[in-house]
Amino acid sequence: MKLVMFQIAGKPDVMPGLLTDRGVVSIAEAVPSGATPQSTMTGIIDNFDRLRPSLDRLARDGTAIPASDVRLRPPLARPGKILACIANYWEHGALEARPLNMFLKSSDAVIGPGDTIVLPEFTEPWIFMHEAELALVIKGPAKMVKRDNWRNAVFGYTGMIDVSARGEGRRTWKAGSWLGKSFDTFAPIGPCIATIDEIPNPNDVHVQFWVDGQLRHNYNTDDMEHLVPELVEFATTIMTLNSGDLIACGTNHEGLGPLQDGEVVDFEIHGVGRMRLQVRDPLKRTWEKGIYMGADSTHPEAVQRNRPYRSSAPASRPPASRISPGSNGGSTSKISRSTPTRSSVCRARESGRSQRSSSPANTVTMKRAASRPAAACSSRARRTRSPSRGCIACVLNPSACRPAMPAIRGPKPPTMIDGGGSGFRNPDCPDQSRRMSSIASTTRRARISSRSMD
Repeated sequence: MKLVMFQIAGKPDVMPGLLTDRGVVSIAEAVPSGATPQSTMTGIIDNFDRLRPSLDRLARDGTAIPASDVRLRPPLARPGKILACIANYWEHGALEARPLNMFLKSSDAVIGPGDTIVLPEFTEPWIFMHEAELALVIKGPAKMVKRDNWRNAVFGYTGMIDVSARGEGRRTWKAGSWLGKSFDTFAPIGPCIATIDEIPNPNDVHVQFWVDGQLRHNYNTDDMEHLVPELVEFATTIMTLNSGDLIACGTNHEGLGPLQDGEVVDFEIHGVGRMRLQVRDPLKRTWEKGIYMGADSTHPEAVQRNRPYRSSAPASRPPASRISPGSNGGSTSKISRSTPTRSSVCRARESGRSQRSSSPANTVTMKRAASRPAAACSSRARRTRSPSRGCIACVLNPSACRPAMPAIRGPKPPTMIDGGGSGFRNPDCPDQSRRMSSIASTTRRARISSRSMD
């Protein structure tokens, strides 16, 4: 079942409904009406087990309004809390998961399908980027929920675009407070809430994001460093979560890129739905279009460009992984197992890790390593899961699209994919021009710590 808040064209009232193949079915007469759209949806979540039989009948037999005659609004207009994971996806060259961490995002930043992301008239951040994420809708009160019982605290799923202002490179403006993520309109949510039964496994969901038709984010949620049960346990250990609160699960930063005036963005989470928004910038700032390719980018091409591997690559590779269509519209990887010759890179890496662990996990992981065709180079295809979260196939077996253990090289300015300049053009803003010069000379220390940025 997919729950929405909507308006009929020409009418001001925001009503609850069901998104069906026939259109939108109003459920305003079947559910308690709250003082606000948020309280109405919260009431549905709290009383869903009692309401479900009547909602099922309406979904099947109720009068449907054509989608063209309604305007969808954010399914949760003002969540009590929006918790968002910092990073939380395996990215290029990662051998160990980062510690789980989250930040609070302002609920006043929420907008919905068809709305406009408005970039602030504020020139301290040098760029504004999109982060497309799966979000968990909480059923509360939830406190001290163990990961084995995570379903007790999750009502369903929605999508969130974590729009982010950047200070230097892809470092969030005002790192520590993360205020760069809470400008008004910086939390588009929607298009609906898919109840928990709609998605059998939240860690097998395909997420996609386009800007003017160009695909940017394109990843599967099975590549989270910390999976959904752990996110629920972590968050509810710290604070009580109530019905209608959100946990955004993080994004894969390999698809980051700028948002700028006049663009149209499309966001789809398979199993939830798709929505479109516009972007407006009163200052008409411009950046090179495309995926961010700066010195701290984790995009494979950026890593190869900025931090190329200098050592010789191993001669042998295991058989390529087989990529097959997934049931949810994405792709799944069936990774063949083999035992490749262990390269000097891996032996050196193991030697460096032996001080921290005496277990044979590294050896076991190496035996499970696999590679894949360059055309299918994706975060999901390149990692074989194991209890130890060990080696990546491409680290063991470098290829043109995925060099092994990239080394740090000299500084390069942030650029966008297919671009060669600074990625920022605004001759009317000397302050930001000076900032770009600073970014171009990003220090080695900053680049090494780039994986901690969001």
